Amino acid sequence: GLGRVDRSFECGNIASAVPLFARLSGWCRADEPCGEAWIVMANTGRRLLARWKDWQDTGGPVSLTFVDAAPADARSALLTGAPRHELNAGGRAIPLSVVRGLNPYVFIDGSALGFDDPATQPPAEDTYELLLQAVGGAGAQLHQPVALKVCLVAGCPDAPGTVSARIVYPAERRSHQSFAVTGAATLA
Repeated sequence: GLGRVDRSFECGNIASAVPLFARLSGWCRADEPCGEAWIVMANTGRRLLARWKDWQDTGGPVSLTFVDAAPADARSALLTGAPRHELNAGGRAIPLSVVRGLNPYVFIDGSALGFDDPATQPPAEDTYELLLQAVGGAGAQLHQPVALKVCLVAGCPDAPGTVSARIVYPAERRSHQSFAVTGAATLA
């Protein structure tokens, strides 16, 4: 089990389930297949608008609009003050970026670790240690300490402007089961 739950992050995946939970709990009309609701995330105070349409009994697609999702300007989004860093981990130069969108993320160039397609290649056990070193190095560059989410990214040679990505939890030696909404918004 978890010894501690970190409530300092946003979670778009859970936020997208709030309308269905509200409907199933009788908090909103179940006979309306379309609707919208404002959600205030109590842990961060940020707001989002959830919209849904064409719902059946068990739900359907939910669209989330994060109203105050990102810092006001690009400078505030770059937590180290620079768009790119190259850190040494395990004797390798690893390019990375530290960005605050919905949550603070460190985006690590997966190709530097042998990941040409992070979306389909889960990290090997020895890769997690390199990721921990890279994240520690990125954290040392920050003006204020903050917990960083981790995302491996790599360009897709056959599709310019497209990236392959995987969110990982190096300390837990696992990947996110899907792709975090907050990671997608911050990556964008």
